[in-house]
Amino acid sequence: MSGGGELSQSSNADEDKVVAEGLGYLQPDAVADAYKAAVKVVVEKKLAKSPAERHSFDVASGKYYAQAKGYTRGGRILSQRTDEEGKFQVRVEMTFDVGRLRADLEADGVLKPVSETVAEVTNPSVCVMPDADLKGYPLGSALVGEAQSYFTSQGYNVEEYNADRSLGNEKLAKMTNEIRRMEGMPQDDTFQIAQQIGCDVYVVVHATVTAGRSGADVTNQATATVKIYETTTGSVKGTGNGRTGERVSTNAAVVAGDAVRDAVREAQRQLLAYWTGESKKGHQFRLTVAGAFSPDARRGLVELVRSVAREYKVITATAQTLDTQVWTTQYTQAVDLLDALQQGASKRGLGTLDGPVTRKMLILRLEP
Repeated sequence: MSGGGELSQSSNADEDKVVAEGLGYLQPDAVADAYKAAVKVVVEKKLAKSPAERHSFDVASGKYYAQAKGYTRGGRILSQRTDEEGKFQVRVEMTFDVGRLRADLEADGVLKPVSETVAEVTNPSVCVMPDADLKGYPLGSALVGEAQSYFTSQGYNVEEYNADRSLGNEKLAKMTNEIRRMEGMPQDDTFQIAQQIGCDVYVVVHATVTAGRSGADVTNQATATVKIYETTTGSVKGTGNGRTGERVSTNAAVVAGDAVRDAVREAQRQLLAYWTGESKKGHQFRLTVAGAFSPDARRGLVELVRSVAREYKVITATAQTLDTQVWTTQYTQAVDLLDALQQGASKRGLGTLDGPVTRKMLILRLEP
């Protein structure tokens, strides 16, 4: 197989338009090569979530190349020519059944099912929020609902986002604001709300719809962007783009929803790739301890963190704050980790640790 290919999203989340290139001494051989190239580009750009999965596919690829055309419909040759060696070079456009190929690869163990990766993160929670430009508009609410429905179907615990939601914990809000200010983390309300709700990740959706006409018919076409942020760090772990062609439709929300579904799937693929690597370290928590630390107390805190963690990273260490990321295989719940830290602080004579916790964050104060 020598050809390449490119994807363009369709209105069906389980299908994609693919244009692939093939090469062969006979035209039928060149077309068959293009179908194999289509399989490869779908796996590499759409399905494989890690280098290990791409390697697994390379090992088992012969089976899927042999039935490549069966994953497609509507194939047509866009162009063909003969090169200097007399070989045919063709470009073939087709509709590719991504869902069927994904199912086959998961059944054969080449790809890890999404449900398994989600389960390894222990039923992750997600908040879905509209982009600032769409807050308060019906389209924003419709797109949030579209994304929420998708994440629910994938096994996530979807937390309802409400811009006015408050946990009634002023201490948590004050401390998270201070942490964000010191460390250059996002200052927007969505980040703070996601932290207070306790989501593993929060998702921001945006879409634009362009209206037009085709003869007497009203048309709409949409583009969408979805970004998935890790709540403990505020960093982007997945970005997806979606778009639709021009459609005869007066319902802008329906057209935009199709674009959002495509964008969500791509962003989630990147998130799962990140989680696949993170799951090997253990369960991740953000642990922040505030207080008035002597050098000995700060060293004692670091030793305490080391004692409960499989791996940890100090983000900030000052005379008033120790901020860390902690990965542990022993504790899956923040409250259990808090209990271990409190017992350890007492045994080490460090003082009393207490403070608010959410699903993935512990924001504590050390009192001598």
